[in-house]
Amino acid sequence: EEADVELKPYWNFRDELSTYEGLIFKGDRLLIPETLRAKTLNLVHAGHFGIQSSIKRAKQVVFWPSMGRDIERFVEECGVCQKHSRSNGKEPMIVRRVPDFPFQIVGSDIFHFNGDNYIVLIDSYSG
Repeated sequence: EEADVELKPYWNFRDELSTYEGLIFKGDRLLIPETLRAKTLNLVHAGHFGIQSSIKRAKQVVFWPSMGRDIERFVEECGVCQKHSRSNGKEPMIVRRVPDFPFQIVGSDIFHFNGDNYIVLIDSYSG
């Protein structure tokens, strides 16, 4: 009975499984035991290319039941990916009102270049 519970996730594709030199394959993909899945997830996602790329990469060489879900969860929880995700990336553009006449809104800056000091003034009306 205990073996039945352990083998249940593999039942639907049992005809696709084969062994070679002590390793189990589903077609030409290596079946990853539960004890090695965390390490495999790290290897598959090493380039931090996102969920779909990681799944595609994994499907080329390895397999385990729930692999897609596991990769999705792993990538969603990846600290590096969260830090650099597009949703955190760009600041929203600040929309400023257009002035109605010259010198209504001006901008200025002071800078030093090649030993000289400069002041820059910009009139927002004329650009």
